[in-house]
Amino acid sequence: MDPLKGNVIYSLFANPNQKSVSGKGTIATLSFSVIPGTKSTTQINFLPTTEVVALGQLQSVLKTTTGTVFNTK
Repeated sequence: MDPLKGNVIYSLFANPNQKSVSGKGTIATLSFSVIPGTKSTTQINFLPTTEVVALGQLQSVLKTTTGTVFNTK
């Protein structure tokens, strides 16, 4: 994590000897606080270099990403 730039690097690993899984669910939760008295817009985006790797695949298996915007009061 780089608090000055606001970048977060996250890595998740699954043991290749385990049975594979699929489905929907939460793999990470981001929490942040707004400095009292400030009004701002906060964006959460995925960098163009974001990738998901899988055994036996030469290219990223990530299809799409969706960012979001938070407006604070």
